[in-house]
Amino acid sequence: MSIWGSLVGGMVGFSLGGPFGMLLGSLIGGKISRARSNTSGFTSFAQPQQIFALSLIVLSAKLSKADGHVSKEELIAVKDKLKIPENEIEQVGKIFNKAKEESAGYEPYAQQISQIYKNNPNVLEEVINILFYIAESDGNVSQAEIDMIQDISKIFG
Repeated sequence: MSIWGSLVGGMVGFSLGGPFGMLLGSLIGGKISRARSNTSGFTSFAQPQQIFALSLIVLSAKLSKADGHVSKEELIAVKDKLKIPENEIEQVGKIFNKAKEESAGYEPYAQQISQIYKNNPNVLEEVINILFYIAESDGNVSQAEIDMIQDISKIFG
């Protein structure tokens, strides 16, 4: 099963109900994706990993928008760091675009990642590294981007 299939459900849920709609949509999308995969009930990714991936996409989108402009370099950095398969670029792009326009803050998504990986600080550190990579990809790390990454670091503990 591809994790990206369940992200579509998360995107729909996100557009209808914000962070909590995203969780519900991700669950439903994951079940539909598993039903289509004919894997005899075995899945490659568990729900927490799906939530993590979707939350990381949303954080990346909100960080890219933090300085008021999403650059081409930032989009390339997101694609590079998240290792998005070519056949899923369009779906992930829709999630990214919806997230950067959504007025809800980034904090619920950082809290979701923190909750899932509270006992694995290496993953949380890698998220911060990914966000810095995205922020610096356009050659200029703005104060808004620094502030957002610092806030996320505080949420992570």
